[in-house]
Amino acid sequence: MSDSKKMNLLPGDFVFREGEFGQTAFIIESGTVELVKFTGDEHTVLAELEKGALFGEMAIIDNSARSASARAKTECTLKIIAEEELKKHL
Repeated sequence: MSDSKKMNLLPGDFVFREGEFGQTAFIIESGTVELVKFTGDEHTVLAELEKGALFGEMAIIDNSARSASARAKTECTLKIIAEEELKKHL
């Protein structure tokens, strides 16, 4: 994949929220990201992702709303993967 833009996050920052539509996916370059689902009155952690993990791609593949939120657990640097770039790679 070509050199893409980067995103820096602090603990607690959201990458995206459940229900949003997105045209980008992300690869973790450093730090830990949590995938969380809002269950009425709290956020439930579904998974913790670390360096090298790709996430957020299903909204692009399915052309659907995000099924969960992603937030930084630690300070993170993410590589932003555009829809066109992801589709070429797949």
